Amino acid sequence: MKTKSELPKDAGTPLTAWRRKSAEMSGGKSGEHIYELIDRVIEEQGSKGNVIDFGAGQGTYTQRLFLSGRFEQVIALDLLPRPSTVSDSVQWIVQDLNQPTDLPGEAFDLIVAAEVIEHLENPRALAREWFRLLRPGGSLILTTPNNESWRAIASLIFKGHFSLFLDHSYPAHITALVRKDIERILSEAGFTMISLSDTPIMVTFLFCDAYGRACSVP
Repeated sequence: MKTKSELPKDAGTPLTAWRRKSAEMSGGKSGEHIYELIDRVIEEQGSKGNVIDFGAGQGTYTQRLFLSGRFEQVIALDLLPRPSTVSDSVQWIVQDLNQPTDLPGEAFDLIVAAEVIEHLENPRALAREWFRLLRPGGSLILTTPNNESWRAIASLIFKGHFSLFLDHSYPAHITALVRKDIERILSEAGFTMISLSDTPIMVTFLFCDAYGRACSVP
């Protein structure tokens, strides 16, 4: 499988260095409970075909997608370099996720974005890129911190920001969104929401495309 491992063209700029610092600070890995929730959505949807792990980090969930045997092609995108733990059959692309990709449009059946959108600068541009990449009827699984929990709201009132967006999480977490924000942003890009589930820590959304393109609703 072809692997693109070179750094982005603007790798030497201060902005890219700042974004790489943010990516490294995030740790590149989500909790097992998040992965289990995504597993369940994939199972319920019967997802297969070509998948992108958008914001793959350390490649933990990328490898899980590959080992599931569900997907013909697994592509991972992240600003961090390819981990040695990821199968050679996975295409790993070093990519500033704030920028559009060079991947072909309407070529993917599923995009997984686990705890990614809060790290990026322009969620609307991001949503439009996700929509461009997905085939008609394709699905997006998105998780992000739950900024409507009592803990998050209390932190906003007494400390000035949501609990996972305080100074200890900066500059890794820079874009705080509530459910209504995400619904509006994805709807503007052409998606429709199929399901939502939450915990005190995170919210999981399942979207598929609208605008007359077929959606597979469980």
